[in-house]
Amino acid sequence: MTILEVKNTDSDGYLGDPEIQRWEWFVGDPCYMLNTERYSRMQTVLFPQDGERRFPTSFNIEGERIEVHSSPGGDGCWKFNEPIEDCIAGKEIGVDSGLIAVLPRALCSRLGLDKFHESQGLFFTHRPDLETPNDRSGWFGGYKSPPVLVNTTACAGYDKCEDCREYSESENLDECTECSRFLCQNCWCGCEDDE
Repeated sequence: MTILEVKNTDSDGYLGDPEIQRWEWFVGDPCYMLNTERYSRMQTVLFPQDGERRFPTSFNIEGERIEVHSSPGGDGCWKFNEPIEDCIAGKEIGVDSGLIAVLPRALCSRLGLDKFHESQGLFFTHRPDLETPNDRSGWFGGYKSPPVLVNTTACAGYDKCEDCREYSESENLDECTECSRFLCQNCWCGCEDDE
């Protein structure tokens, strides 16, 4: 597993370090990367006239495959406190259109986009794996699993129980006073029984 530390950006937050320029994939709101015409074409795929939304989905724009997911809760910002495998810049996914996309650099370059701000999203050396609750069956409302997972790293505010390994909101994990493990409300470590 390769985890790359985020290098310096220039004083304005733009990606300037040569190491960062190795990115090949972007994860973020497609409205930041696609012009109006391409964004409109994407919306006709995502929101067809039959009214049925199609998420997640992938399709081609100008010969490049993009993947689009619905952002849980619509607009906002998904922050990541933990390192994400192969991510070389960015620590959050800002969302203004209610969508999160995985876009190849080749498409962005073809569109003439060459100066990116780290707050626009996450930048990767290899194609990332993006999951939102719309990808997982059984999700309804209360986020049993993290709202956004990128390369198996959960967005801030979600951690795995150290017993069952299921995700839970961080504030709902309890620390055992005996062994200091963090456990969800369905698990218990049994330390008290060992006395």
